[in-house]
Amino acid sequence: QKAQAAASAQEELEAMERQQQKLKWQREIFKDDRKRLAQQMQTIQRAQDELKQMRDYKHAATLRAARVIGCTTSGVVMNQDLLSEAGAEVLMLEEAAEIMEPLVLTSLSDKCKHVIMIGDHKQLRPKAEHYPLTVESGSGHNLNESLFERLAKTIEVATLSTQWRMHPEIALIPKLITYPTLLNAPRTEQPPPEFAPIKGIQNDFLGDGRVVFIDHREPEDVRDALASSQGEAVSKTNKYELEMVVAVVRYLCQQGYNPSNLVVLTPYLGQLLKLQEALSADWTVLVGDLDFAEAKQHLDDVAGFNVGGAAATGEQCVRVATIDNYQGEEADIP
Repeated sequence: QKAQAAASAQEELEAMERQQQKLKWQREIFKDDRKRLAQQMQTIQRAQDELKQMRDYKHAATLRAARVIGCTTSGVVMNQDLLSEAGAEVLMLEEAAEIMEPLVLTSLSDKCKHVIMIGDHKQLRPKAEHYPLTVESGSGHNLNESLFERLAKTIEVATLSTQWRMHPEIALIPKLITYPTLLNAPRTEQPPPEFAPIKGIQNDFLGDGRVVFIDHREPEDVRDALASSQGEAVSKTNKYELEMVVAVVRYLCQQGYNPSNLVVLTPYLGQLLKLQEALSADWTVLVGDLDFAEAKQHLDDVAGFNVGGAAATGEQCVRVATIDNYQGEEADIP
């Protein structure tokens, strides 16, 4: 047995030596190839830099001649040198209450003289992935507090007094909660026929059923949530509301509504995943690009998800979305 063990150890040693010798020969054989590859990569990089400079020179001339330049805040960060050449003296930020303060600061150039911010700090804040860094966590970091919101607490802001998009019954909700002086534009008093009250719905509180509140006392599912790496719950689910939503969607379809007229909104990604699974038993369920991207971070298999617009699929789809990612879109019956 000792002899066998010694022979086995000798074989392992010889195999290791052979492997080391093989690697040594490989390094020697490919030494010149690696050197040539590095030189070629440097040549390619120099050519790419020169090409970029030529393109930037052309684009800079175009930008300097433009009266208005439009881009995203991410686009500003990626093209700071180019935009600096344009010498814009006025920066206007739209939806400024949803832009994190660092992105606002990186959008400023040394030639900027005026900053105009348009937004609403009483609506959604910027989106922060890590909950402990948010205002809502109470930790004091306040990463998702925009510069717009911070300034609005200390200086006077101008507020639009008239809304042009909602029926007065719907506008009554933000008026009672957030905007007590809100006025309705005349055209909202007489909406077109396609915006008639929802069929089959009656509501004693707000008139003809354009807004319906359903109250219940069923608690959220116990710890049935997506969790962050630190263990904080970042998403929630509610089985009772899930079954209620499926029943309401089925009832509205029975009233003659096309599934593509509907959108189901939820504050939580966890509930969205449950909704997608439950609704897909009877309908094609559509998930937006942003929600799909977030779902992929938590699911191994998202092959059953339909992503994109209903028109692109050619199917009658029920859209499900989180409130944060649906903002700016619209539906007949949300």
